[in-house]
Amino acid sequence: MGFAAIRWLLGIRTFTFNLSLQVKLILSFVFVIFIPVVLFSWYTLNEESAKAMKELLENNKNVLEVEKINIENNVELMGWTGQLALSNREMNNYLQIEQFQDTAQVLHIKKDVVNSFQYFLFNNPRIANVRLFTDNRYVNEIWPVILQESRIQSKPWHDDVMKQGGLPWWEIQENVGLTGMPSEQMPNEPFMTYLQEFKYPDNATHNGILEISMQLSDFFSQTFSSVQDKNSQLIVVARNGQVFSLKDSSVFKQHGAEELISSIKLTSNTDYETVRFKVNGHSYLALQSYIPSIDVHL
Repeated sequence: MGFAAIRWLLGIRTFTFNLSLQVKLILSFVFVIFIPVVLFSWYTLNEESAKAMKELLENNKNVLEVEKINIENNVELMGWTGQLALSNREMNNYLQIEQFQDTAQVLHIKKDVVNSFQYFLFNNPRIANVRLFTDNRYVNEIWPVILQESRIQSKPWHDDVMKQGGLPWWEIQENVGLTGMPSEQMPNEPFMTYLQEFKYPDNATHNGILEISMQLSDFFSQTFSSVQDKNSQLIVVARNGQVFSLKDSSVFKQHGAEELISSIKLTSNTDYETVRFKVNGHSYLALQSYIPSIDVHL
């Protein structure tokens, strides 16, 4: 093995000895200057690329953190509104009546109870609707606040709410309209809804379900904002796998939000998790986080 190496070195020496001075100068330039420059450039490029990637991650972490704070504030707002709604004594008295009311009594309830109830709870413009669905057959419907529970018993989330034992249930609904009639004046867009069973004073007998709704574009304000980095976009994934985002985002020019999300294994980590993936040759970087309070991935 040693003799072979010596022969190889002698062969190189003979080869270089026979080269012209001009060729030797060129080779010297390549080995002494060009190769170190290439190596330095490669190292610098990698360092800059790593720095840019780190900065990109930090920026998007900040965006995600701001949205999580918005979500937390909206969760608190809707929960607080729910507690106010269920603690209204006059409203509870009406929902617990044990006989039919005449027209004068119903008008009194509408004027003195429902109107003040709406005014008080709708102080915040982000709250789209507060509705009380009751199964008390003696209660007259007073649109759009007091309604019969039979209107929502076929909803896919009704049984889930009943299983909560009075705890809140969060549901993203494509539409919160009940009749489909123009008179409802409900925007045809998704809503985040806070749903909670309420009971009679014995705390055992079911009385109805409270629903508080907020337009999804208000609940996830950063996600649906057009003022974002054109190379990144927030996406919301509901518990049933439905995907919600800003449809006009430039990020979705090559591939839609659903296609991108289908390439990611969603995490149950409440912190941040980074995922790199490719779709049809296009590289993507996803930064995701799970929000257990409302059971969505962001």
